[in-house]
Amino acid sequence: MTAVTTAQVAPRSPASRRPRWIRSPGYDLTVAALWVPFALAAWAVSGNAPAVRWLVAATLMFSVMHQPLTLLLVYGDRRQFAARKSVFVVSPFVLAGLVLFGMYVSLALLAVIAATWNAVHTLQQRYGLTRIYGRKAGDTHGNLERTLLYSALVTAVLAAAAADGTADKVASAGIGGSNRRALDLLTDAAPVARVLLPFAALFALVALARWVLAERRHATANPAKWIYVGSTLALIALIAVNPLLGFVAYVGAHAAEYFLIVHHHLEGRYRPRAKPGAPAADPADVRTGPVSAVVRSRAGRTGFLAVYLAGIGAVLAGLTSVGYPYFTLFVLIAGGLHLFYDGLIWKLRRPDVGRGFGLPGGPPGAVPAPAAAPGAGPA
Repeated sequence: MTAVTTAQVAPRSPASRRPRWIRSPGYDLTVAALWVPFALAAWAVSGNAPAVRWLVAATLMFSVMHQPLTLLLVYGDRRQFAARKSVFVVSPFVLAGLVLFGMYVSLALLAVIAATWNAVHTLQQRYGLTRIYGRKAGDTHGNLERTLLYSALVTAVLAAAAADGTADKVASAGIGGSNRRALDLLTDAAPVARVLLPFAALFALVALARWVLAERRHATANPAKWIYVGSTLALIALIAVNPLLGFVAYVGAHAAEYFLIVHHHLEGRYRPRAKPGAPAADPADVRTGPVSAVVRSRAGRTGFLAVYLAGIGAVLAGLTSVGYPYFTLFVLIAGGLHLFYDGLIWKLRRPDVGRGFGLPGGPPGAVPAPAAAPGAGPA
């Protein structure tokens, strides 16, 4: 009689839809809700014109403070700088020339370009965080999410432009300079905005429905991403309902979010903790220049950012006392480099960037293999 043995096969674990946080529930929820305090502050002073002007000015200055940080991440990291050395050497001179030319030809046109680029850049940051959540779940919904976020923002901007009271709110905020010129052009486009608004809203609703359907079909969808996307859509909706509150929240939250992202990323990038049984990171990967040296010192990432904030605060105070055109030149050039460089250095497919966010290796959409069931061994 032939003996027949039946090998026990470990049961396949059911698909998981547990939240996959970037750092922790508390940290991620804080990042998602960063815009709320700015909106509440704007709402609290909305009836006081001088207080509104002060809050808007303070928010814009806070936004300016985060932009040169990108330059430190590039020029203070030898490996980062070497990755695109020619670009990082030439770009400041090219951008300075373009800014000077734009100021000479039409400051209003330069303002529109800068404001539009800044709005897109802010949304790209939120899209980037959305994709980190998606990568942790192994989804490939990037195109759907980009379409959703951009269509929602366009709809909100058109709604703000079409509203009758937007011009008065802009005037009461005391916004000046390039931001005021861009907002004036926006409110002047009210007739066109009223025509385009229904079509944009319909497109955004279709994009939302497609994204929701894709998430429902994804077996390992990440609920943490739903929270962040929902918070982003609520912020965008605020722009449509109350442009002043939305402007303060959108601008302020972006800068605060960037500081928190960098603070978290510096630890994972320059002081990675090896998982049990895994080899430690190659010292050459983490000791790459002054930024790495400070982060790995006793000062740590918090000390690094504290020194940066003190330094950039002093620089901006000095430029403010000097006034136009030096402050304007600094803001436009540093801001332009920030927007451009961020698109180069925060690529999730790069191992050093992915390591900073705890992402697994492999291409987008790759899901880590599930752990073997307890007691299961090789066949």
